[in-house]
Amino acid sequence: MAGRAMVRLEDGSIRYLKAGAGNKLEAWQYNRPGSATTDFLDHLLRNALVGVGWPYELLWSAKDARGANIRALVARAARTVEDRQDLLRSVARRLVGYAVAKAIKLGKLSPSAEWWKWDFTMPPHITVDAGYDAAADREDYTLGFKNLSDILAKWGKDPEAHLRERAHEWLMLQKIAAETGVPVERLVNITISGGAAAADGG
Repeated sequence: MAGRAMVRLEDGSIRYLKAGAGNKLEAWQYNRPGSATTDFLDHLLRNALVGVGWPYELLWSAKDARGANIRALVARAARTVEDRQDLLRSVARRLVGYAVAKAIKLGKLSPSAEWWKWDFTMPPHITVDAGYDAAADREDYTLGFKNLSDILAKWGKDPEAHLRERAHEWLMLQKIAAETGVPVERLVNITISGGAAAADGG
């Protein structure tokens, strides 16, 4: 090894570096792309978000984007989505309505006097605190500021389907309560006292 700065051993699986010959080991430095490139990409991303009306912090959360701040950002994004939905709804209703009318005329759908009374069920709204939003919805519904349809729309549910599901569930509860002797209140709320005794026949 005399006079050689590096020697490969074991078919190159081991490298012997001679000390004092200008050889040294350094960790790999990953510095590409540089800061100029990342800054440019960030600039493009901000411009794209401005075009769709979404806040930049929704993708890359700022340090102070907490609590009320983040809820304000999500509300801003939700309004943008709702505006786009309102813009497309009228056009989509005309197109789908025409298709439904044609299907009724061709006999593929059963005729109805109220065939045009329908609307789209939108997907659930964006939220960062479902508990907070649910509490606010309950208060607004109690005070009459919101209808049940407004609240269900936030979760992408159809009001009629929801009410039919609740009615079916209520009938099922009554049937099971009559078969087992367990009060309906106990089936709905397991924290009610006395339910265990009723279930045991006491």
